[in-house]
Amino acid sequence: MPVTEAREILAVVAARLADAGIDTSQLDARLLLATALQRDDAVLPHETLDRWTADEAARLDGFVERRIAGEPVSRIRGWREFWSLRFMLSP
Repeated sequence: MPVTEAREILAVVAARLADAGIDTSQLDARLLLATALQRDDAVLPHETLDRWTADEAARLDGFVERRIAGEPVSRIRGWREFWSLRFMLSP
């Protein structure tokens, strides 16, 4: 796979979310990409993705479709953060 900058993927995802009328498209894009890649969302925009796999791309696309359908990001991720504590969400 070619080398891909995370910020390029973030821009595409954020545009899709914004086109769907999601006000928090930039934040949601970062959180969904971090979840798809199982990486820290704080450093993700500065990373170069040299191993961007088809599975990761498909997982991200599924997350984006769920968000466009109105599902909250915390439900997609399976957890919610509160005061630096991670709370797992039941299905």
